[in-house]
This record gives sequence, C-alpha cells and structure tokens, in this order.
Amino acid sequence: MKAKKIKKAGNTEIPIIKYCKNKACACELPSNNKGKYCDKCRRERAKKVREAGTTVGGIALAAIALVPGLKEIGKFTKK
Repeated sequence: MKAKKIKKAGNTEIPIIKYCKNKACACELPSNNKGKYCDKCRRERAKKVREAGTTVGGIALAAIALVPGLKEIGKFTKK
C-alpha cells in the first residue's frame, strides 16, 4: 500500500508520513505498512496477549481438574 500523496502549490506532491500509534515509540512507518503500529510494537502487543492467554488457560485447566476431585471428596465425607 503506497502512502497517500497530497498536492501543494506548484503542483508538487509530498507523501504523507505515518507514525506508530504507540506514543512512547512514535517512529515513522514505512509506506507499505498496513497497520497503525510498527513491527516492534506489534510484536510486543502480541507477546502480551499470548502470555495473558496462557495464564487464563492455565487457571481454567486447574479449575476443571479440581472440580472432579472436590466431588470425590464430598462422597467420602458425607454420611
């Protein structure tokens, strides 16, 4: 995807420069970049999402594994 160009006086075209949406980074994006973030920021965000998914998955797996064990304990303690 090419950068959009705007026309100025004198019929000269100047490309619009896009910047990374992350305010801490704010580096220039290449003209062929389709996203709003640079590659570094995009990788960092994806890593955070993966880590959060792993944590949530681990907690869910532990809860599922614990439920049958609690039912078994309940059978032996009730009389």
